[in-house]
Amino acid sequence: MNPYAKYLENRDPLTVAAATPTKIVSLIRGLTPRQLAKRPAPGKWSIQEIISHLADTEMVMGCRARWIAFEDHPTLVPFDQEKWATGRAREKESVTETIERFRLLRRSQVRLFRLASTKDFRRTGFHPERGVVTLRVQLETLAGHDLNHLEQIQRLAAQHKTRHEL
Repeated sequence: MNPYAKYLENRDPLTVAAATPTKIVSLIRGLTPRQLAKRPAPGKWSIQEIISHLADTEMVMGCRARWIAFEDHPTLVPFDQEKWATGRAREKESVTETIERFRLLRRSQVRLFRLASTKDFRRTGFHPERGVVTLRVQLETLAGHDLNHLEQIQRLAAQHKTRHEL
């Protein structure tokens, strides 16, 4: 089950996944650190927090993809994104460092998917919240998740750029 399938539509998930780091940089170009850190509303993530979430998710999704690709029907570990967001705030990682972390992890993950065979893409793992997940669904979920958050970043960046112009 891919909870982000509606974002992917008919797009190639590997192309989406490979392009995401560059897309993020493009979307935030010209924004100040203050704009990147500004939350749009109480309880809503800032652009910086969304990028950090993408980098954290990349670590988890990368492990899940490797468990599926290299082990026999492993159990995939869920994570609580809110707890990670709270913990992450203690790290004081700059946006530049977060993007670099994301870029490096994504490069490795894209390589894994590019080199996967048709048989590899049918390999499965078990996610306690989503049930049986194939490596293909893992890639599609990753890409749909990217698109969801890229839309959020685009919307927030546009708001900051519009306010800046006024």
